[in-house]
Amino acid sequence: MMDWPSPAEIERLHLALAAMPEPRRSVYRLSASDGLRYGQIAARLGIDIAQVKRNLAEALAELGAALDGDGDIPPSPR
Repeated sequence: MMDWPSPAEIERLHLALAAMPEPRRSVYRLSASDGLRYGQIAARLGIDIAQVKRNLAEALAELGAALDGDGDIPPSPR
């Protein structure tokens, strides 16, 4: 069973998303929030599918690093 993120973790995720360059942030949001597939994201943003895959992988790595405390996003004070 997965634990829900703490308020501090949620804040770190929001900060990491805000710090992401475009189109990485848009690729992540279109995938995670809107549930679009690679081809749909590529068409909407005018980029190729390889760029979508690369940007999504980089976004997930950045978000994972923010949660692990390994990223450039400072952890929130509690």
